Amino acid sequence: LAINDPNAIKKNPNLATPTVFTYQTTTTPTEIKSLNCFLTLATAAVRDTAGNANQPVSGQAVYTYTKDVIAPTLLSFTVNIDQMKLSLSFSETIKGSSFTSTALQLLNAVSPTLSYTLTSGTTSQADTDVVAFSFSVANMNSIKAMNGLFTSASNAYLVSLAALVTDMYGNANTQSVPLQASQFIGDMTRPNLVQFDLSLHTGVLSLTFDETVNATSLTTSNIMLLSGNTSYTLTGGEAAHIYSTFVHINLSITDLNVIKAHYTLAKSASTTAISVLSDVVRDMSMLPSIPVLPAMNVTTFVPDDIPPVLVSFDLDMTIGQIALTFDESVDPLTLVFQRIHLQNAASSPTAQYTLTGGTCDSPAGTVITVVFSFVDLNAIKLTSHLAVTQGTSFVALSLATIRDMQSPLGNPVNPTVIAVSTFTSSFSRPRLSVFMVDMNASTITFNFDGVVNTSSLDPTQITLYAAPSFSSTSYRLTGGATTSPNGLQLVLQLSAYDFNTIQEHPDLYTSLNSSWIHMDSETVYDMNTNALNFTPQFRQATVFVRDSTRPTLQWFNLDMSTGIITLFFSKTMNL
Repeated sequence: LAINDPNAIKKNPNLATPTVFTYQTTTTPTEIKSLNCFLTLATAAVRDTAGNANQPVSGQAVYTYTKDVIAPTLLSFTVNIDQMKLSLSFSETIKGSSFTSTALQLLNAVSPTLSYTLTSGTTSQADTDVVAFSFSVANMNSIKAMNGLFTSASNAYLVSLAALVTDMYGNANTQSVPLQASQFIGDMTRPNLVQFDLSLHTGVLSLTFDETVNATSLTTSNIMLLSGNTSYTLTGGEAAHIYSTFVHINLSITDLNVIKAHYTLAKSASTTAISVLSDVVRDMSMLPSIPVLPAMNVTTFVPDDIPPVLVSFDLDMTIGQIALTFDESVDPLTLVFQRIHLQNAASSPTAQYTLTGGTCDSPAGTVITVVFSFVDLNAIKLTSHLAVTQGTSFVALSLATIRDMQSPLGNPVNPTVIAVSTFTSSFSRPRLSVFMVDMNASTITFNFDGVVNTSSLDPTQITLYAAPSFSSTSYRLTGGATTSPNGLQLVLQLSAYDFNTIQEHPDLYTSLNSSWIHMDSETVYDMNTNALNFTPQFRQATVFVRDSTRPTLQWFNLDMSTGIITLFFSKTMNL
């Protein structure tokens, strides 16, 4: 028979198939015949040696029938990765329904370093000597994930394990030697993003493609998260899987916190979409992914349910502010100043102050800066042993001092106490704001812009002037005292000597216009021993109270020898 004739005959299950007969004899218990094998022979189909043509024959039954007992063998195969197909050529017609995909093993060489045994797939079920096999999507992606297997003809080998197929007579194949693909068509289809998920709980952005991709080619800067007119393009991140249909991106801390800092982005499934530029990732054939424009909505969204944690804080007593750094973005609009406490120890503090207010202009983010109110700053400075050194500076946050950015109500910060990271002592020198003169009470009242240590007062550093000029009438105090507590105001009680001496000058401190002062820097110090910063050179009193107390005679002396009487009064008299 011609080479194709046996296969053509075997394809017809109703033609020349064997039938087994059983006999009740000891010599020939069974016999194989074919009840559907008949021959038609046309006239002159053959001739005898004398040249005589044969008599025509119609429907003559087979006399001796021998069934096929030769196992089919795999002769060659071709691959089309783009269509996910194999074409398997066998030595004879095989029973289509007998094909067992799990008996096919893919290799990358005759002596392989990579191999993969199929777990599924489909054929047409037709009885033929050339079987068209379609890979399952799962198997195709698993094969693609084995970088170096079936990427070209040079690494496309196939082994047919035993019982891959049977022929039309039930003969099963035996295991073949590795065969190399006779033709190889690679992947020509670009990968397509079919789904994305976002978990703010774990900080993972998951991309699902319709085929295996090479995550080492990932370009995160081609990924943009969207919500209405708000968008954010990633700047970093790392893929957790290398070769897979899934690309799980561990978002960078920077990206995650910037995303969280947006009030309208990635707060729920309805505010989470993605736009992907071309070539965000490549498949195993290095074909770039298809862009996703304008946007794809998230499939699974997991909100942030972890409370923010205070990781550090900085305290600057010079400018009067505290900077709180959290492990994630927080919402400054939820800040409650009255839940921030400064204390001088982590536990059992001996000095503590709770803020009463302040200002916060920080945007949503990981760092929240609070500027102390004038009252709070000076109250802190007045509290002994508090926030004067690194070791006396701790912050305690009460529950829900601030919340993170999760919508609609952020996760509250838990109560916490931590030591200062960076401490800046107050280097701001106190300044005189105003001063007032009360000659009736013989006092001068000084108001400063910062707390001063009244025990550091040295009145001898104060000079009174009748005009804003060093050449005008002046008087440098020789003493004085104060009983004022530490604070913003200091009341100086003039000594009797200084008070009376001042009154000896008719043009000095007799009115508002003649009440000027100059104070040397050593006049007074603040609580951190910063000296007074007196500018400009002269300051005029804002309030002047004239002396309205009538003088009293203290005692008198009488000298009868000279006829002189001497009167002593309580203050300088105008003679």
